[in-house]
Amino acid sequence: MLNSGFAGKQAEDLAQWVAARTNDQQQQIAEAYLAVLGRQPTASELAVAYDFLSHQTERYTNRKKTENEQTDSIVSRNGALVDYCLVLLNSAEFLYVD
Repeated sequence: MLNSGFAGKQAEDLAQWVAARTNDQQQQIAEAYLAVLGRQPTASELAVAYDFLSHQTERYTNRKKTENEQTDSIVSRNGALVDYCLVLLNSAEFLYVD
C-alpha cells in the first residue's frame, strides 16, 4: 500500500474530509485518528503528530521558496495533513489486525 496512487488518493480524500470538519489542528489529528484507527490519539501520539505536521508544513513552505513560488500557508498545511493521513493509513495498527 505504502505510496501507491490508491493510497495517495485515499490520503488526499481523508485530509479534505478532516479539513472540512475543522480548522483546529488538534481536532484534525483527532478526527483522522478516529476515522482511520477508530480511537483518539494518546498524548504522546498527539505530540508526535504536531511535530510531524509542523516539520512537513515547514518543508512544503521551504520547497516553494526554493522553487520561487509564492508560499501559501494553507497549501503547505494541507499538504502536510495529506502526508499525515498517509502515515496513518500505512501504520501497522491500520494494516494488521491483532
